[in-house]
Amino acid sequence: MSPTCADRNGVIPEQWADDVVAAAEVSGFSPSVVAAQIQTESNWNPDAESPVGARGLAQFMPETWGIYGQGDIADPEASIQAQGYYLRDLRNMMAGLEPANEQEELDLVLASYNAGPTVVLEEGGIPNFQETENYVSQINELAATRYANVCSAD
Repeated sequence: MSPTCADRNGVIPEQWADDVVAAAEVSGFSPSVVAAQIQTESNWNPDAESPVGARGLAQFMPETWGIYGQGDIADPEASIQAQGYYLRDLRNMMAGLEPANEQEELDLVLASYNAGPTVVLEEGGIPNFQETENYVSQINELAATRYANVCSAD
């Protein structure tokens, strides 16, 4: 059966729970990771904009949105959908680094989302950027705690 996100703990906005599950299925990562990444990126604010110009729930740069996004970058459903496809493609790109396990694979993908895949591939792993290291750590922590049990197989 497909996983579902019932807003049991009130941590995923109910109107986007199905989108989180769909993005997780596309990406191959858990809904907990997808939700934790959105929390880290935008605090679930569809109008969020970073100092460098990333926008929307999943904080896409305009160039990346042009590849993965459909419609308005501030549309939460479109942002979450694009997030799923981008995570999937980053996962495929990072496979060349031959991660030792699922956690290492996830960490490489998250670092790529934050620092850019070119940087991670050139470094052969997570770059020594404090922001990127904190980003990966924060998402893993949130996925294991706040978002750990939001989705279940029914």
